Amino acid sequence: GVGELRISCAGKTERYYVENGFVEVINNVVSILTGRAVAADEIDEFFVQEEFETARDEPAYTPEGMALRDQAILRAREQLRVARRNTR
Repeated sequence: GVGELRISCAGKTERYYVENGFVEVINNVVSILTGRAVAADEIDEFFVQEEFETARDEPAYTPEGMALRDQAILRAREQLRVARRNTR
């Protein structure tokens, strides 16, 4: 899946957008393996908004095309959510 990863340490919280992956916690050590991680403050909201609108407006004529379009919409929507939460 896709979504937000929050890391809190010493009263500071860092936010990341991540795609897929695994988290392992052993003896107070957290290991994260993901295909893509972007710091929230590095997400270009204008670019991602354009990606969202392009994906939303893209016609899909097959089930595979619909699935790809829906995945692109979900990725863009989640990136925007992570970026906007970071500015609060």
